Amino acid sequence: MKTIQSEIRQACERTEPFTKERNKALAKIKWRLRCGLLYAGLGRQAACILTDEAHALVFDGRDNEQTKLAYWQAVTGYKFEVELCERRP
Repeated sequence: MKTIQSEIRQACERTEPFTKERNKALAKIKWRLRCGLLYAGLGRQAACILTDEAHALVFDGRDNEQTKLAYWQAVTGYKFEVELCERRP
């Protein structure tokens, strides 16, 4: 099963540290925060809200998922989980 950690590990194994190649490989890993059927998003004036899939914030492998998860849970009071986005060919 693919997880964000396994995807990041693979990207790091295939590239040298501190290179443009590693940065590009990590940027290709897309993920979002899910809460039931809704996702983390931004409303008016950058307010943290729950929203549908079309308006969800999408992060990438360069972002720290634990920090983002803790922040969003503290601000909204909702329990989120990290979800990998499907890759499009």
